[in-house]
Amino acid sequence: MPEIERLMRLKFQMSIIALQRRIIDNLSKSSEERYTEFLNDYPKTAHRLTNIQIAAYLGVTPEFISRIRRRIVNKN
Repeated sequence: MPEIERLMRLKFQMSIIALQRRIIDNLSKSSEERYTEFLNDYPKTAHRLTNIQIAAYLGVTPEFISRIRRRIVNKN
Protein backbone atom coordinates (compact mmCIF):
# COMPACT_ATOMS: atom_id res chain seq x y z
CA MET A 1 0.00 0.00 0.00
CA PRO A 2 2.43 2.72 -1.11
CA GLU A 3 -0.34 5.33 -1.44
CA ILE A 4 -1.40 4.95 2.17
CA GLU A 5 2.22 4.98 3.35
CA ARG A 6 2.87 8.21 1.43
CA LEU A 7 -0.31 9.82 2.80
CA MET A 8 0.56 8.90 6.38
CA ARG A 9 4.15 10.08 5.96
CA LEU A 10 2.97 13.45 4.60
CA LYS A 11 0.45 13.88 7.44
CA PHE A 12 3.19 13.05 9.95
CA GLN A 13 5.59 15.56 8.36
CA MET A 14 2.95 18.29 8.40
CA SER A 15 2.21 17.66 12.07
CA ILE A 16 5.93 17.85 12.91
CA ILE A 17 6.20 21.16 11.02
CA ALA A 18 3.19 22.57 12.88
CA LEU A 19 4.66 21.49 16.22
CA GLN A 20 8.03 23.08 15.42
CA ARG A 21 6.35 26.35 14.40
CA ARG A 22 4.36 26.39 17.62
CA ILE A 23 7.50 25.83 19.71
CA ILE A 24 9.39 28.57 17.87
CA ASP A 25 6.45 30.96 18.31
CA ASN A 26 6.29 30.21 22.04
CA LEU A 27 9.98 30.99 22.40
CA SER A 28 10.21 34.04 20.16
CA LYS A 29 6.88 35.90 20.39
CA SER A 30 5.34 37.71 23.30
CA SER A 31 2.18 36.38 24.91
CA GLU A 32 0.13 39.21 23.45
CA GLU A 33 1.42 38.47 19.94
CA ARG A 34 0.60 34.78 20.35
CA TYR A 35 -2.90 35.65 21.59
CA THR A 36 -3.66 38.00 18.69
CA GLU A 37 -2.31 35.43 16.24
CA PHE A 38 -4.54 32.81 17.88
CA LEU A 39 -7.54 35.11 17.41
CA ASN A 40 -6.65 35.62 13.75
CA ASP A 41 -6.09 31.91 13.11
CA TYR A 42 -9.20 30.68 14.95
CA PRO A 43 -11.73 33.55 15.03
CA LYS A 44 -14.85 31.40 15.49
CA THR A 45 -13.32 28.95 17.93
CA ALA A 46 -11.69 31.56 20.15
CA HIS A 47 -15.02 32.99 21.29
CA ARG A 48 -16.36 29.58 22.31
CA LEU A 49 -13.38 28.66 24.49
CA THR A 50 -12.82 29.63 28.08
CA ASN A 51 -9.83 31.65 29.27
CA ILE A 52 -8.47 28.49 30.89
CA GLN A 53 -8.51 26.58 27.60
CA ILE A 54 -6.91 29.42 25.64
CA ALA A 55 -4.30 29.94 28.36
CA ALA A 56 -3.40 26.25 28.31
CA TYR A 57 -2.97 26.37 24.53
CA LEU A 58 -0.79 29.49 24.70
CA GLY A 59 1.17 28.44 27.77
CA VAL A 60 0.16 31.31 30.04
CA THR A 61 -2.14 31.73 33.03
CA PRO A 62 -5.87 32.49 32.65
CA GLU A 63 -5.37 35.74 34.56
CA PHE A 64 -2.81 36.85 32.01
CA ILE A 65 -5.31 36.19 29.19
CA SER A 66 -7.73 38.52 31.00
CA ARG A 67 -5.04 41.22 31.18
CA ILE A 68 -4.25 40.83 27.48
CA ARG A 69 -7.95 41.11 26.59
CA ARG A 70 -8.27 44.22 28.74
CA ARG A 71 -5.24 45.81 27.03
CA ILE A 72 -6.69 45.08 23.59
CA VAL A 73 -10.06 46.59 24.53
CA ASN A 74 -8.37 49.70 25.99
CA LYS A 75 -6.31 50.17 22.81
CA ASN A 76 -9.48 50.24 20.72
